[in-house]
Amino acid sequence: MRDLAAELDTSQPTITDALATLRRKNLVAEAPDPAERRHAFFSLTDDGRDLCDRLLHWDRSVTATMTRIDPALKGTACASCSASSLIIRLPGSSTSLERV
Repeated sequence: MRDLAAELDTSQPTITDALATLRRKNLVAEAPDPAERRHAFFSLTDDGRDLCDRLLHWDRSVTATMTRIDPALKGTACASCSASSLIIRLPGSSTSLERV
């Protein structure tokens, strides 16, 4: 966990909490390292891979919509967008943003 926390520039407790949440949601699986009891391996489950695939391509619908906008209006449409108007909902989440 320490190496992962360092790689992601966060604390070890944050990584521990994140992995516990991902395991609870069946997005990652944990397997013990047979060579070192204090270590573990984490891998994506099928649900985790499906979610990654969907998140990797989230922009496709936005791109498709933008291609249908009149070119004269694209600048106006983009200028009117704000970060607060973009909401990401994860499957099973009742909140707009969810800590993983």
